[in-house]
Amino acid sequence: MLCIFIFLVHVRGLVMVPTTSFQPTHLLVSRTKQVPVELIGGTKGFQVLSEQEWLHNRSAAFVFHPKLGFSCHGVPVVGYSLQPITADFVTPISVLQHAVV
Repeated sequence: MLCIFIFLVHVRGLVMVPTTSFQPTHLLVSRTKQVPVELIGGTKGFQVLSEQEWLHNRSAAFVFHPKLGFSCHGVPVVGYSLQPITADFVTPISVLQHAVV
């Protein structure tokens, strides 16, 4: 398991701590949506990883750089912001799917 994690970190170029579940830290806010995301620090800014990207083990589409702002697949974009998640945030979908009723 550790070997797989090290491989993913090397391939993605990320510096992160392994997590066993999606743990959103912020909301990616546009005019029409609020998507829970996890910020992962890297050498070229922060990877903005959504739950769907985490579930399917894909690299993040959005990157946030403090001075340059947001980019999506390398193209600068406007109209997005990050908001910290408050305590009344809803549980991620992946946690609900694994809950025993």
